[in-house]
Amino acid sequence: MADLRGVCGLHGRFTHPYVQEDAFKVIRMAAPFKDPCTGIFCFRRVVHATLRPFFDGASAKYKRTLDTRDADEARQRYHPHAIVYDQKPAAARRSLASQ
Repeated sequence: MADLRGVCGLHGRFTHPYVQEDAFKVIRMAAPFKDPCTGIFCFRRVVHATLRPFFDGASAKYKRTLDTRDADEARQRYHPHAIVYDQKPAAARRSLASQ
């Protein structure tokens, strides 16, 4: 017989007497986005409205193609784009703070 201590009978989820059920949040790791039409992976992030003038084209999303359909290759190509993206808001905030 299976040990069912800590498992909710209704939903089969883990429960703890001191933690509310809605306290657990799922945090997804940053990962390449696969275009549903073409199957090509891309780097995609949302740009805050105040920082949009500092990004190319001043759009709501910062999107760069990874030029591959292979998931493993896309994961390798994702990291350099993430570094560039993280540097741009930092530079923009420094520029806004100095004004």
